[in-house]
Amino acid sequence: MLAVIGENDRNVSEMNFSIYSQDKLKAIWREGNPFAWHLHLESAMVFTSDGTDIIDSLGEPSKYSRARADCLNFIDLFDSATTSIRMGTNSIHFELSTIFIAARNFAICYSFDKKSQPVFSRQAPLLLGEHSLRLPPTSYSTLERARILASRGIGDQIEKQQLNSTIEDLPKIRQWMARLMEGLTL
Repeated sequence: MLAVIGENDRNVSEMNFSIYSQDKLKAIWREGNPFAWHLHLESAMVFTSDGTDIIDSLGEPSKYSRARADCLNFIDLFDSATTSIRMGTNSIHFELSTIFIAARNFAICYSFDKKSQPVFSRQAPLLLGEHSLRLPPTSYSTLERARILASRGIGDQIEKQQLNSTIEDLPKIRQWMARLMEGLTL
């Protein structure tokens, strides 16, 4: 859940909400940030103290034009996490969570360039039609589980065999990213 707060609003729990100031929202709207587009296209207001729907009042975000640069950043993030795993990290769930974020956000940014409507789902890499990531469902599910474990501390530990199987599939994700970069125009 997103909480949009004014300068003097500090009584919102950071544990329960992603907190943005109105100025921060305006800034991401101006830059055409994918999160701004996600809010514009898919959010629903739950509560407002003054009757104003801030998201609606901002109108349409600027055109998103950083897909190539953002995708390269997500490849770097993926490579960093993969290197940490290869080096024997003590925080495997965190690194797999990072890989999940890199793959999901890469797919979201890519979808702006290649789909008629951007894809914001946590399953975004699997929802790109002919450009979808081809990965065993158990490996992608393991990445999702690692994300929830690392970010919320919810769920059972992932079995060693499943971790190893998912790690063996990581080169498939990197190859998919490299292949999609070849056709990216934004």
